[in-house]
Amino acid sequence: MTTFNELGLALKVHDPLVSGGAWLYNLAPEVEAYTHTLSAYGGFDAASFNLSGPAGDIEEWLERGLGRHVEVWDNDLSRVWEGFVDQVSITQGQLTYTVGPLTDLANRVSCVYNGVDPQYNPPTQLGRLVTAVINATDSQARYGIWEKSVSAGGKTTAAMAALAAGSYLARRQTPARSQAVGGGGGASQATVQLKGYQAWLSAYTYAQTASSGTVAANALIRAILAADPNGIFSTDYSRIDANALVVVPAHENDATFAESLIKSTVALGDSSYNLWTFGIYEQRRAIYAQAPEVLAYRQSTQASDQDVYTLAGTRVRPWQVRPAQWILMDDFLVGKPLGAALATDLRCAFIEQVTFTAPYSVSWTGGPLGTLDQLLAQLTMRGMR
Repeated sequence: MTTFNELGLALKVHDPLVSGGAWLYNLAPEVEAYTHTLSAYGGFDAASFNLSGPAGDIEEWLERGLGRHVEVWDNDLSRVWEGFVDQVSITQGQLTYTVGPLTDLANRVSCVYNGVDPQYNPPTQLGRLVTAVINATDSQARYGIWEKSVSAGGKTTAAMAALAAGSYLARRQTPARSQAVGGGGGASQATVQLKGYQAWLSAYTYAQTASSGTVAANALIRAILAADPNGIFSTDYSRIDANALVVVPAHENDATFAESLIKSTVALGDSSYNLWTFGIYEQRRAIYAQAPEVLAYRQSTQASDQDVYTLAGTRVRPWQVRPAQWILMDDFLVGKPLGAALATDLRCAFIEQVTFTAPYSVSWTGGPLGTLDQLLAQLTMRGMR
């Protein structure tokens, strides 16, 4: 059986970025059952792997693994995937123990509620209100800032809303833990679940009340990334392409989560209703660009292997296939000439998501590349042309 190590792949394990990101060690022979996913929106999406070894090494991952920065490299020094540890599960004998997910953490919390003043009869409706933000600073120092907003519903007093926020903070400021005993037992093993750094866009809200007017879509995306309180994202914005064809409101006072704002902005496309994509890739650098209009790959989908090739015929290593690219299924509808537009050619697909599973399995899903989604986004969301 071909191992992760024999493929020329290795994991570089670091401390969490919020703790400095110092390199700890490399893993290669120890890695089993590795898989990763990349998406046209989001970039490096998710990954997972298993580890077997001495009980002490496995327990160390349970105690200290959450939040670790992990890079996957191949033997030609290309970075294959990058992300952080979101959840760790270990099995020892009949015990299964899980910590995480890190992304469920809440150490900065506020409560949104429909306020009511009960001192009057009938009680006075105060409309939509938000409590002051409360913080768990010890948790933030260890795991980074993870902001959550809870809703207390209607007819809520300020005291009740503050209690709801405090209760949520108390329960969620440390990672969840679960344990189970049962089954046939076995050697010590860890299953490590990772997420790409685009997940940190759900860790904070964005507000800008100093100015009004409109800004270009790419300028808003840059501002949102720069507002990250955890310092996760690269300040190299050279891959955030200009898109002045769509402008959006500059003023933002609803404390909307960064992920939601970026996703809605990307969905606008441009004034010609072209698709644009966004992802966080190598070194946490953001890529925001119009979807390409040329083929990048070809594949024989009826062949016994799953090999993907460039148009020039060079085999692409299965862990190097990227999303947000066009692929030609060259043994489908054989003999038909290529259409004038890739989006209308039945043999061409825009790769929305690609998954690699060691040693050699690569699979992808494609979707339509029409203009309807962009048109609806511009009409119903936050863009103004």
